[in-house]
Amino acid sequence: MRRNWNIFSKIYVNVNVKTPLAVEELTTIDGFVGDNLLNPLEGMSVLLSIEGITIGNTTTDSNGNFTLEWQVPNIFEDGEHVIDADVPAQ
Repeated sequence: MRRNWNIFSKIYVNVNVKTPLAVEELTTIDGFVGDNLLNPLEGMSVLLSIEGITIGNTTTDSNGNFTLEWQVPNIFEDGEHVIDADVPAQ
């Protein structure tokens, strides 16, 4: 019997966002996606969410960079929040 299996390398994701932010403030969320050697990964889909709520998606450029313009909605409580960036395996 023969079985096929795949090996995926780790993906490095860095996300930047200014803080603090106010409700309805427009901000830029940006970052970088690279392979395990920090080589940039072009064309990678990046899904950004806060506490399970999708705030947008974007795609990396030829340098592995991504940018999303985002306006803070009035749905989050005051305080600290975490942005998650989901990038599929390459």
